Amino acid sequence: EETKTITNLGATESARLSVPEYIVRTNRNTGLPETVPVPNEIANKICSYDWPCEPAIRVASCESDFSTSVIGPTRDKGLFQIAPVHGYSDAQLFDRDTNIELAYKLWKTKGWKPWKSSYNCWKQII
Repeated sequence: EETKTITNLGATESARLSVPEYIVRTNRNTGLPETVPVPNEIANKICSYDWPCEPAIRVASCESDFSTSVIGPTRDKGLFQIAPVHGYSDAQLFDRDTNIELAYKLWKTKGWKPWKSSYNCWKQII
């Protein structure tokens, strides 16, 4: 698996993280593993927070295919498909950086539970 090292300015200027250029997830239609490229700007932003970087990237990939404008069948919105029940505005949910920040805040309080419906896609494939 190819990775590159970036400076994580979100935590400390000297922190170093390994940000994946590709992730492996389960294809929703076939159930088979597939390799998916990760947009650099999205990976860098997701990995700037203090959470498990690669699983978070897989969740975003499975929830929205890295699209910030997706509206799910249950009205979940944005990159991490955050539900309206959490009280955020459409403007917040459709903004890439804000959506990532809100997902991080949800993860800090609820773990991966808000994304349990897509677990079979983003779980670690060994």
